[in-house]
Amino acid sequence: MRTYIVISYFAFFLLNINIEAQDKPDFDKICLSQEEFKLYNQINKLRIENDRDIIPLSRSLCYVAKMHLYDLIKHRPDTSICNMHSWSDKGSWTACCYNTYIKQPGCMHSKPKELTDYRYNGWELIFWDSEAAQPDSAMEFWERTDISLNVLINNHPSYKKDWNAIGVAITGKYACLWLGHYDDPEEAVAPCSNQQADTTANEDQPEEVGMILKETDGYHIIVASFTNEEDATESVRSYRDKGYPKSGIIQSNGKYRISLSSHGSLQQAKNAKDNLGAGFGNAWILKY
Repeated sequence: MRTYIVISYFAFFLLNINIEAQDKPDFDKICLSQEEFKLYNQINKLRIENDRDIIPLSRSLCYVAKMHLYDLIKHRPDTSICNMHSWSDKGSWTACCYNTYIKQPGCMHSKPKELTDYRYNGWELIFWDSEAAQPDSAMEFWERTDISLNVLINNHPSYKKDWNAIGVAITGKYACLWLGHYDDPEEAVAPCSNQQADTTANEDQPEEVGMILKETDGYHIIVASFTNEEDATESVRSYRDKGYPKSGIIQSNGKYRISLSSHGSLQQAKNAKDNLGAGFGNAWILKY
């Protein structure tokens, strides 16, 4: 019995050290680990397989995801009857106990607005494992859970509107996603500096298209037009850095138009255009 007490106390002491040692997220220093990028790419691969557009990464929603995992690990609001969507009363956010019987969707939806300048609602998917959370395990769980799968591919009656921003976080035994319907104007999220090479070499990274797009008889969302290729190329690089990897240049009639994305039907293009944020008010559709 004495041995058990000593071991238990030592394990609890180590657990507290790990919890205290976890750094609180810093919005300006947010970056993604190799595992987080892998999860992000797996989500977009699933969406492409289901004829859905890639979701751009959001700095604001990545921050919310990382902050929620920080709160879950450090303050443990997911105890007793409260599930993992709960938030503690130990931070600059609204606390809530979320469970099957006491649903407080407003508590979830409001977190991006409470923690960042992203002025829209957010939706969360979260995963816990008995060991360190891995992208493959999280994706396997979400893909075999009907409601999670339908949320990810916009096949749920309540989530038909396309996602235009996503945040990803993996810490300890948790993996977390935050989704939003509108673009995030904040600067794009980069790989953590010590993992830059590994991330860019990741086999799950979406393949980058060439700058000059070939004619495919598709429907393109046009967001800008230039008279020279140099300025157009710089513009595409900027959009790709902001999370639009399929953007490119349509060269015709002496103009260099910037396509944000291409779609198989006019209706798909219209839906995607309607889901763009306020910064794309002048976007239009071109068949090419």
